[in-house]
Amino acid sequence: DLEQTELDRNGNLAAQLAELLNCLNRSRCLLILDNVESILQGGERAGVYRSGYEEYGQLLSQLAQSRHQSCILLTSREKPKEFNILEGENLPVKSLVLAGIDDRSGAEIATQRGTLVASEREWQQLVTHYAGNPLAIKMVSAAIIDLLGGNVASFLSQLETDRITLLFDDIRDLLKQQFDRLSDSEKQVMYWLAIEREFVSLTELQQNLINLRAQQNLLEILRSLSRRSLVETAANTTAQIQFSQQPVVMEYITERIVEGVYQELGSGQSGNLLQNHALLKAQSKDYIRQTQARLILDEIVTYLPGNKSQIESRLRDFLSTLPDRADYTAGNLVNLLVRIDADLSDLDLSGMSIWQAYLKDTILHRVNFTNADLHGSVFADRVGSVFSLALSPDDRILATGDVNGNVNLWHLATGQLLWHTTWQVTKKENSN
Repeated sequence: DLEQTELDRNGNLAAQLAELLNCLNRSRCLLILDNVESILQGGERAGVYRSGYEEYGQLLSQLAQSRHQSCILLTSREKPKEFNILEGENLPVKSLVLAGIDDRSGAEIATQRGTLVASEREWQQLVTHYAGNPLAIKMVSAAIIDLLGGNVASFLSQLETDRITLLFDDIRDLLKQQFDRLSDSEKQVMYWLAIEREFVSLTELQQNLINLRAQQNLLEILRSLSRRSLVETAANTTAQIQFSQQPVVMEYITERIVEGVYQELGSGQSGNLLQNHALLKAQSKDYIRQTQARLILDEIVTYLPGNKSQIESRLRDFLSTLPDRADYTAGNLVNLLVRIDADLSDLDLSGMSIWQAYLKDTILHRVNFTNADLHGSVFADRVGSVFSLALSPDDRILATGDVNGNVNLWHLATGQLLWHTTWQVTKKENSN
């Protein structure tokens, strides 16, 4: 009581911290600061304090750097920024990332609500889907009991056919709270990780990003997301670190992409999502590209009002009004048109940036690609970084030349590669 009185009496922060440290040194105490993320600012990089709470940084620094016989325990979904320099194997501050629980523990938590019928393998699948998160497992088990009579196999089979979601309102609310705290650059990287659908390298993520500053700051962005426990890391066969998301997080972010693109299309103006993200990556592995088409493009189409003809008309109108800008918008609109099996005849794409368009099985009758940037797009064969295009007088053959000296002739109606040669450009020819 005397110590508390002394702390209240003296309003000077330095004096208060000195008295607190004196207390912690005189008696061995356990000081617990729970839910530290509540004093951290959303919309910024991880670990930045909300206005009026900055002095907590001084408190944590003093507690970490001063000698005393007590222990301070913090729980948080993200680390305060001071931990960047205070924690380490040979330093007094240690961090423990709470990993997911094992299958047996998951089964015990799930059956607290009632009886669930599942084999050992099905328990493993259920726990893995929710990354061993006890709260998520508790929520989903309640839904399985209420809606499916406790049949875990039925729930898993519907997950595999995309007939049911990993997300329930309680889980969605928790993820929304975390996502809303992210900075714009962190959200952009989270969108890309959800689009990629599997572990990707730092280099691959950098190549996706349009903004030069985001490319340069990508390591710091990923580090911030890691401190928020929103990204997963793994090493590939060459010991290169790769990044991805937990399945339930990926599904939530995919929902955000679909809803956001629908709103942008409804407004008639491309925004952050259409401009800065490829909804489908044309050169991805087949199963990844097909998943992107099914879970992103098809879902967007189901949101759009009207019949096929009306949707096609709106997408064409959107394309025709795009400004001359190097981004993913035009390629996304073309992929949506292809996905609804629209007739692309006479579509004028001249001078546009048609990035990541998958046109391998698409009829391109009299489509105008003159001076278009086809970066990452796929026809009957892959097109490199094209710098020259020409159409035959009858508009049936497209000639392309790329920076590697490849010259191709394409049949526009079928996308078939008709002829190919490679020119070796010498330094003298290049200078001329």
